[in-house]
Amino acid sequence: MQKTNTARSITDTDLLKMFQDEPQRAWSLFCDKYSDFIYTCLRRAGFDYDEAMERFVYVFEKLCEDNFRRLKSINYAGNQGDLTPWLRQVVKNLCVNWAWGADGRKRLFGFVAEMPPREQRVFQLYFWQGQTPFEIYETLRLEHDKTVESGNIFDTLEAIFARLSEKKLWRLMSNLNRMRKTLSLDYEDENGNFFIEPIDENALNAEETLQRKEVFAQLNSAFETLSAREKLVVQFRYEETMTLSEIAKMLGWEERETTNLHKSAIYKLRKSFAV
Repeated sequence: MQKTNTARSITDTDLLKMFQDEPQRAWSLFCDKYSDFIYTCLRRAGFDYDEAMERFVYVFEKLCEDNFRRLKSINYAGNQGDLTPWLRQVVKNLCVNWAWGADGRKRLFGFVAEMPPREQRVFQLYFWQGQTPFEIYETLRLEHDKTVESGNIFDTLEAIFARLSEKKLWRLMSNLNRMRKTLSLDYEDENGNFFIEPIDENALNAEETLQRKEVFAQLNSAFETLSAREKLVVQFRYEETMTLSEIAKMLGWEERETTNLHKSAIYKLRKSFAV
């Protein structure tokens, strides 16, 4: 789209002020200034031309919604007077809403639907309910899957991660990150020790309460066998779905060291959970 001279010259701070007094004029200038940017964000997210254009229309519809409510609610255009960081996040969030609304939140991917029931259940608990691998282990045990081991869960998640395209993983994790509250591995006691917080036991009968306490004890005991670095690798790998190379880069470690920490952590957890 050919940008007008006015659209190129107006600052984002002035553009936001204009939305309060002259919303239609401001919208026209906004479209001139940011149409190409929004389309580029969509293509870089991995969408082909048709997919990008479908989401492009949806994003603009949502930005127009309620007399430009979203744009009018911005108090300032970032620290540098620039709307692009805000727009990137809005485009990402709106695309997640569009995808889940169009495809349905409860549809298994084809390759997952071909997996055995336990593996399908791991997918559901992880991506649809936001449970960590430790919480999934607890849930499966309480659902009377007594033969499950922690290794089964980690193996299943790794197999799923390997089959997901970048676009599908981005869609799943964007929704998951918005859905999740504080995750169990983030809890620490006054001594800095990690623990897994139990859910409200008032709704459980005596047998379920006893079973849950036993599982919690096993979970906490297993996690405490890990070193501080191994705990970090497990947390970022399975709670944030980061690759090992991303973890290494973020923490300033060698990728080989991170890979070895991941292997040793999984080995220790398998050993601790072995029945």
